[in-house]
This record gives sequence, C-alpha cells and structure tokens, in this order.
Amino acid sequence: MRLFSIKRNKTGFTLIELIVVIAVLGILAAIAIPRFSGSTKSAKIKVDTANLSTLNKSTQLYAVKNNASTEDIFKGVTSDTDRMEVLITNALLTEVIIPLQDKVKFKWNIGDQIWTLGPDSILYGSAGINMQELLKSPLQTHTWNKNGSDGIKSTYGTIFTKNENEDYTITSKAILGTGTNGGYGIFFETSVDENTEIDTGYILQFDRGRGSIIIKERGSDPVTGAQTEKNSAYSNAETKVLLEKDDPWWTSTHDIQLDVSTVSGNDKKLSISIDGTKTGEDFFFTSTTSAMSNYTGFRAWGNESNFSSLEIQEN
Repeated sequence: MRLFSIKRNKTGFTLIELIVVIAVLGILAAIAIPRFSGSTKSAKIKVDTANLSTLNKSTQLYAVKNNASTEDIFKGVTSDTDRMEVLITNALLTEVIIPLQDKVKFKWNIGDQIWTLGPDSILYGSAGINMQELLKSPLQTHTWNKNGSDGIKSTYGTIFTKNENEDYTITSKAILGTGTNGGYGIFFETSVDENTEIDTGYILQFDRGRGSIIIKERGSDPVTGAQTEKNSAYSNAETKVLLEKDDPWWTSTHDIQLDVSTVSGNDKKLSISIDGTKTGEDFFFTSTTSAMSNYTGFRAWGNESNFSSLEIQEN
C-alpha cells in the first residue's frame, strides 16, 4: 500500500509584515484620536452652554416666583453650590450642575445677576496672564513698575485686583531686595474705597524691620480718614517667623499660599503655607467684606519688593 502525506504550510506573518501592520495601525490611530478628542471637546462645550442657559432661565423663574431682591436674587446665599440647591428646593433644577469641561465652573455674577461659565481660577504669571497686566489696575498707590518681562516691583505702595470669592486660595511668589529694612505683604479679605484708595481688611506682612511675619488689620481713622493699621490679636499672641534682619531668608524667593475659608456666617479662617510648609496656627477672624467687594493685592515698603506670580483659586 502506498502512503501519501499532505504537506501543511506552517508559515505565518514575517517580522517585517508585523512591523508594517503595527506602523499602519499607529498612523490610523494618530489620525483618528485627535478627531475624536476634538469631537468630544465640542460636545462638552455644547452641553455646558446648554446647562448655562438652563441655570439662567431657572434663576429668572425663581426670581419671579419668589419676588426676589433685585439687588441679589440669591441674597444671603454665599456659595454657587448653595445657590443651585435653592433652585433644586424650588423644583427648578434636578441636581447641582458641574461643567464637563476641565478647569471651568459655573459662577453667579452678583453684579450682573446672571450665571457665567469661566475659569475656576485667575492666574497671573508665566503660565497665565502677564503679571504686568496688574499695572493697569486703577486701584494702586505710589509707584509700581515692570520687573523683567513678566513681573512687577515697587519700593513703596499698594496695588489691588478683584477677588469675588467667599472661600479661596491665594498663591504668590515674591522676593525682597537686599538691606535690613522694608518688607512686603499680601492682602486678603479686603475692600478698597475707589475714591480715597483706603483699604479695609487684612494683610499678611513679611516685615524684615521687625524680623517677623505678622497679620495686620487695616482701615481708616474715624477722625482723619487716613489709612491705619494695627496688629491683629493673632499677631500679638504669636509671631510667625523670628529672623535677624540680615538673614538671607529675607532675600530668597518664597512661595506663599493663603487659604481663606468660611467657618460660620462672617467668621472665617486663614491658613498660611510658605514654601510648601504650613506656618503657625490658623488665624480666625470676622470678615466685614462681601465677595462682591473683595480684593487681593500687594503692599511694598522701605525696599524694593518683586512679585512674579499671583493665582486666585475659588474653593
């Protein structure tokens, strides 16, 4: 008997063929992914725009239904989440609306009495708005100048920018010039009289002349109307840093963070971090400043102070 055998072809893809297939798939993915991402981004924008319209229409219905104040429809409500909760309670929304886009949020504009959609923070510095845009602020005293291509400096004066938030974090980078006197400060929970340029509120001061970091409460003299300041109870009880006037710490660049949060009603808390480390105990105070009239900014005196960044993040 004659036996026959069938020869099977055991060859598969060669290495070169596999490389070609992988390369083709990579090219197709490179073409498809950006188009998909672009479509996703466009869809998110459309959904957020529609939700913004829903928020404003629901708020107008709430105002009519409840005969709300024309000064502020949500009078007495201090956070945007709580404002949406008011609409939910009145059956005008089903849930708190959160934007689909990254790094944006729905904000209630008290001045215009409308909901807006915008960045969840304001950033001045190399990664955001040029710091020198602050020099356009109408609320500044004495002389402020450019420092390099993206910084500001002064030897004496104050400068302010809006901070329409109840709870927020202020982050800044600053440095003090050489010497044994002078200092700089960062304002928080402060209102400013546009006519007199008198500020009322609080400031965290890096005071080389005193060799310390302290919190001052500022305002106007009831008799003369002149700018006044006094140590807060917190500063009298504990000085944040005790250093010699010629310590190189003063002429080093420092990353400064101020976290302001509501405890209850107008009672608030300030937490301070310097160069990534929490400094001292929390400072508790009673605010007389509304979010609508809230400002932050800088103060310099006695020596040149340089500021290279400022970020205001709503919490």
